[in-house]
Amino acid sequence: MEQVYAIKDEEIVPKLKHEFGAMFANQGQMVLFGCMNGCVLVWDKNKGNVVCGLDHCEGDLPLVLFYFIAKN
Repeated sequence: MEQVYAIKDEEIVPKLKHEFGAMFANQGQMVLFGCMNGCVLVWDKNKGNVVCGLDHCEGDLPLVLFYFIAKN
């Protein structure tokens, strides 16, 4: 089984970066995948859409991911 998480807005797609592989969070209900404008994208696992972004400073991406996963 495979699930695809993709943004359909063609104007946004060139701004996306994929600096890390997809990671599950919030007891498997959210997926952290992709970055845009300094924010890690948080996807609803079941609906397949972006629900929010985690703002992070340059160079602090692993720290913000660890914090979000550990907290949830």
